[in-house]
Order: sequence, then structure tokens, then C-alpha cells
Amino acid sequence: MTTLRRQLFLSLIVLLTAVGIAGGLGAYFVARQEPDAFLDNQLKQIALFVGDKVRQPPLDDLPAAGIDPEDAILVQVWDARGTLVRQTNLALELSPRGHSGFSDSVAGGEPWRTYTLRASDEVIQVSQRSSVRAELAADSALRTLLPVLLLIPLSWLVVGSVIKRILGPITALAESVRLRAAGASEPLPIGRLPGEVLPVVLAMNDLLERQHELLQSRQRFISDAAHQLRTPLTALRLQARNLGNANDLDELGDMIIDIQNGIMRMVKLTDQLLQLARSDQPGTRAAKVRLDLAAVLRDAVADTIPLAEARRIDLGIVRSGEAPFYGSDADVRMMIGNLLDNAVRYTQPGGQVDAAIDVYGGIATVSVLDDGPGIPPKDLPHVFDRFFRSSANGGDGSGLGLSIAQAMASRCGASIVLLNRCDRRGALAEIRFPPCMDETHNA
Repeated sequence: MTTLRRQLFLSLIVLLTAVGIAGGLGAYFVARQEPDAFLDNQLKQIALFVGDKVRQPPLDDLPAAGIDPEDAILVQVWDARGTLVRQTNLALELSPRGHSGFSDSVAGGEPWRTYTLRASDEVIQVSQRSSVRAELAADSALRTLLPVLLLIPLSWLVVGSVIKRILGPITALAESVRLRAAGASEPLPIGRLPGEVLPVVLAMNDLLERQHELLQSRQRFISDAAHQLRTPLTALRLQARNLGNANDLDELGDMIIDIQNGIMRMVKLTDQLLQLARSDQPGTRAAKVRLDLAAVLRDAVADTIPLAEARRIDLGIVRSGEAPFYGSDADVRMMIGNLLDNAVRYTQPGGQVDAAIDVYGGIATVSVLDDGPGIPPKDLPHVFDRFFRSSANGGDGSGLGLSIAQAMASRCGASIVLLNRCDRRGALAEIRFPPCMDETHNA
């Protein structure tokens, strides 16, 4: 897998190496020309000034020989008696140094660099203007630095090109994201992405997939909700229209009761839709408190008794014990209440619904058993689907109770199992709660 770090490291290593080699070679070929010219100049001067004859080479000869007069070397020779026997420029006066070696002096208002050689029979002194030496050093340094200075802008262009090439896949990815439609579900292209970016893109693709699933789920929910609301609204509209055709007060009273029942069904359906929508909100967490599942079950049974009595269903608790749990009180009550409501509605009049709490190994299980018709095997995989109602049962529910219960169970960390009873006809619904832990672990 290619990574940004590896590509940048190798590219910059190659670039800096190339710039270093090119700069070094350029500086070498440029810098060697100046010493060659300077040494050639010195050879010309030695040829002009050498010899035993005491004479003054005319300065006018220097330009003819291709030598700048300012670059001329001052040669002075004294005999054993201290008499000046040779001097290449009589206009300058430099006294002999008292010792052999290099020294600095001033003549004609200019600093000079001098080398003195003292022998038994003569003193030889060679001097050169310090400004010439400084100019030579500055020129040599500039010539050495010039190739490197020329290579710096070139390296900027190369670095920009390298970074553009390396970051090209990321730029293409950003452009792909910018041009995507709001509801697009296709994953982002991976292509030749660097290793540092690939995990981010894979995580984004996973997020896009989950967001697409959530969007589809909400679209199905809206469509199903609109379909479910259309039926009672149509019924209410027809019932309201029939009010004008009532012949007597008894018929009018029956129609009003039907309208009231229809309104109650719509209110219940609307409440269930709101509950389901709230349970689908990502990241929502209800406050968790210590609950007594036995007390919650008793309250849920008490709330369902009016519906059970109206349908002549024998509803009760057959087993109960201490079962603590940390969770949302509203979620747990709604979950158990929906299972009881579902069992009562799908049990034939005169039937029986039993609720119980069992605790094994610290795991509490709330079970609801009925002696209704049961669930056809082909419908079992779909019982938690929204708005699903088994064709074999004659209940008047909306098909949302079990979906809401499952959503609440997921929020609480519990699980719901719904299956047919083995001992007799009917269905068994179980809520298995996780072990009750310390409150700090459930916050």
C-alpha cells in the first residue's frame, strides 16, 4: 500500500539529491574558471617582472599584456646593504618587513597583503592589494552560490508538481464528493488513495451506507404512515358524510360512537408513529434509573386490564420476583405495555394472557404468553416489521406495537424473542434484559 509519507519521503530525497548534485557540479565548473584566470594573470606578471636587471617595467605594458593595473603585484628586492635594487612600481613605497612571512600594511592609502623572504644577501618582498583579494573571494563565492540560487526556484516547481501528483487522488476524491447528489448511495471511489486516507474513505463509505439505509427506512416509514392514516381518515370522512343521512336519533348516536372510535384509533396510531419516530432518532439516550421490573410489570398489567376486560380476556401475573435493572423507565414501560397490548388484541375473546418474570444467572426475562391462534411460520420473520399484521389473526392493531417494542429494547440493551408456544396453541413473547450492573456502568 502506497502512503503519503513514503511518497513524499522518496520524492523529496530524489529531488534534494538531484538539486545537490546539480548545484555542486554547477558551482564546480563556474568556480574553477576564476582561479584559472587569476593564476594565468599571475603567470603573465611573473613573466614581466622576472630577471636580474634592475629596471622598472612600465605600467603601460600591463594593459597590453591583458593585466588590470589594479591587479598588478608589487615586487621589491633589497640587497645585503638594504639598497632597493628592484621595484615594479616606483610610485608605491613599502618598507621591508623585519621578519619573513605574511603581514598586512598600507601603501598609497590602500591596504596590502605582503609576503617577505629575508635571506643573507637580499630581501625579497611581494605585495598584493587586499581589495583585489577581497574582490576575488566575493566573486568566487557569488559564482559558487549562483547555480544553487538558480536551482531553488526550479526545486519549487518540482516540489509543487510532486505534491500535486501525490495529492491528486485526494483532490479527485474531494471533487467527487462535491459533485455527488444529496441522495446518492454509491460508495466513494477508492482508486489509488494513499494508505493514510484509505481508512477515512472506508469509514465514510460505511457511514454513507448506514445513512442511505436510514434514509430509505424513513422514506418507507413516511410512505407507510401516510397509507395507514389514509384509511381511518377516509372512514371518518364517510362517517361524517353519513351523519346528514341519519333518520333518527338512535342511528345518529351510533354514527357518533363510530366516529369517536375512529378518532381514538387515529389518536393511538398517531401516538405510536411519534413513539416510533423518537425511537429512530440517532444518538438519543434517555436518562437511566434503577427500576424494579416486577413493579413495572404490575403497572403495565394494570394499564392493560380495561382492554382485557372489554375483550373478556383473563390477564394476570403468574410469576414475579425481585428483578432490578438500570434503564429508561419510559422505554421499559412502553416495551412491556406494547407486548401485553399485542397479546390481548390478538387473543380470542374469552382467552387467557399470562405475564411472568424469571431471573436466571442475573439475567431477568419478562415473558407474555397467550392462547390465541399463534403466528403462521411464514410470518414469524416479519412480526417486527413496521405496519405488518399477520393475515391469520383478526386483531385491529396498526402493526406498530412490536416494532416500537423492538426499538425500545435496542435502546435499553435488551432483546425480544417472539415465537409460537410448544405446550399449546398460542404465542410467547420474551424480553431478555442484560445483567443489572452498577449505575456508573449504565450512565
